[in-house]
Amino acid sequence: MSLQTFLRSRGIPPETVNKMEADKIDIDVIIEMSDLDLQEYLPSKGDRVALKAFVNRQQSETENDKRKLSLIENLRSRMKLASKSKYPSDSDDEKSTLSNLKNHKKLPFFSRWKELLWHCQ
Repeated sequence: MSLQTFLRSRGIPPETVNKMEADKIDIDVIIEMSDLDLQEYLPSKGDRVALKAFVNRQQSETENDKRKLSLIENLRSRMKLASKSKYPSDSDDEKSTLSNLKNHKKLPFFSRWKELLWHCQ
């Protein structure tokens, strides 16, 4: 939900919403504004409290999304490293197959054994 949609759902007059938009008051600015600063735009205390709560929710969701994306990127990079260094690929290229067989010897015995059994099926 956007800031303007939230303000309109609270019954804030369109003139006030437009004034805030003209003054470039967005979520980042509202976080820094004091209650007295917000009182210029929103005379009702309930509207100011609700707006601060909305902004805090939006900011925490944004931070959570950023955190999730960074975790996913870290996981993807680790998976790429693991797939390149530990397990043979399914490519038909002879050179890569030979190098994968050499790397294959570096795997623990149990992993090689499981893979051999899998290939025999």
